[in-house]
Amino acid sequence: MKDPSRTSPELIEENSLLKQRIKELEQSESEHSLAEKSLRESEERYRQLVEGIDKGIFVAQDGMLRFVNPAFLKIFGYSKHDLTTLLFTEFIHPDDRGIVLERHKRRMAGEKFPTRYEFRIITWDGSTRWAGLDSVM
Repeated sequence: MKDPSRTSPELIEENSLLKQRIKELEQSESEHSLAEKSLRESEERYRQLVEGIDKGIFVAQDGMLRFVNPAFLKIFGYSKHDLTTLLFTEFIHPDDRGIVLERHKRRMAGEKFPTRYEFRIITWDGSTRWAGLDSVM
């Protein structure tokens, strides 16, 4: 349908603006695709690093272990399910729980103090091992 109230120059201008906008959207989509690809590659490198390192890595939140890497599983001997469904204090030797919890609370409160310390852990078979913790926030 033709709109008699619009002139040819107005329609040509509108068409030109629409073509420019389409071009901008296509470029934006291309940039977005490249950013997504870069993010996927970065995530894959990070995953390989975390899963391949021989040091135990974990993320604790609200008293629970939210993430554990394969080395952490090997050190403790527990299944991933056990480690991520029980309170993390269950795996700390009873004599060391107080210091670990105190340091955790202080770290959460933003206090500055050494982030590296050692404490005893209880492995799946009930044995006790010393573990070193390097805390990162």
